[in-house]
Amino acid sequence: MKEKELIFDISNIIKGIITVIMVMSFVACNKQYEDDHSLDGVPAYKLCYAYDKNSATASVNSVQYLGGNDGNVIIPETVKDKDGKAYKVNRIGNGAFQALYALTSVSIPSTVDTIGQRAFKTCHDLKTVKIPEGVKWISKSAFQDCRSLKSISLPKSLKEIEDSVFMDCTSLEEVNILNVRDIPTACFRSCKSLKVINLPDTVWFIRTGAFADCSSLTAFKIPKDVFWVGEGAFYNCSKLSSISFSPKISEIARSTFERCSSLKEMILPEGIVWISAYAFYDCPGLTTIDLPSSLHEIDTEAFTKCPNITSVTCRTANAPRYSGAYNTFPFDLSLGQKVTFHIPKGTRSSYQDDESWDKLKFNYVEDLPAPKEDVAEEEEDEDIFYQ
Repeated sequence: MKEKELIFDISNIIKGIITVIMVMSFVACNKQYEDDHSLDGVPAYKLCYAYDKNSATASVNSVQYLGGNDGNVIIPETVKDKDGKAYKVNRIGNGAFQALYALTSVSIPSTVDTIGQRAFKTCHDLKTVKIPEGVKWISKSAFQDCRSLKSISLPKSLKEIEDSVFMDCTSLEEVNILNVRDIPTACFRSCKSLKVINLPDTVWFIRTGAFADCSSLTAFKIPKDVFWVGEGAFYNCSKLSSISFSPKISEIARSTFERCSSLKEMILPEGIVWISAYAFYDCPGLTTIDLPSSLHEIDTEAFTKCPNITSVTCRTANAPRYSGAYNTFPFDLSLGQKVTFHIPKGTRSSYQDDESWDKLKFNYVEDLPAPKEDVAEEEEDEDIFYQ
């Protein structure tokens, strides 16, 4: 008898749990997306929402695919709960559409201000996304691995993009951004079809690996107010042949242009003081380098595995300090006399006195104007200051 009562109690508990789940599902998924183009008038999707009664807003929490061959979704501006109360849809939640392979296009209303982490990640057939004015935040990996997405335009209202948002969007060809300060880590990494990227002058930072492995990118203009380009930002951009620098950049970070095999000429602007380790490592197309007078230091193997360099112009008053690891060099030792190294008059001895430079055995030619003396520069600056 006790066993029967126990079985009865467990049965009631299970029924209770199922009932709760069904009620929760009804509350969360009480709004269907009616697709006029689906077969036999059957809705293709059921959008599920989380409601915030205090702010009268709703977040798209998840989506259920109900069948059919139409992959278009229009997210509404407002939804109603089971009691008929209206809520403004202001967010697409974390993972809401993740791995929904049948999705081909989505229209986002202007009421949405946030797109959550992984919201559309791995939607392989997603081709069209309309991101309207009003969206302010796109979270980490929101569109990562959307392999069919070909172009994207981000609105002026957008303030923040997080890491890896468009990483692995292998069909993405064109990007237009109107108003952000930060291009985050791996944002467009492995966008192998990317050819056109238009960035606004509001950008200050291009982070680590932001455009790494963008193998179709041929030219890039760094916006004028950018003062930091992170490590490996253009790593393995194999077709990149033209770079326009911002005058505010003072450092070429580690591996920034490593394996950019189509770079032929690199003219670094005044203001660059440090070239970090492996900055131009394995750039076999590189033949000509122009280093500014502002340069102070070159780190480990910055220009090694660049076997076709024939001309280097270095405008510094003395040989730049080499801070690389023991028994390493800024250039390949094998280059030797093949390289004509143009330097200012009267500076040859500074290269002879530095073991790292002397061992390179370049053909040093003092054919640049002699550098101004530091005292004269200080006096000139002082006069300007007190005018």
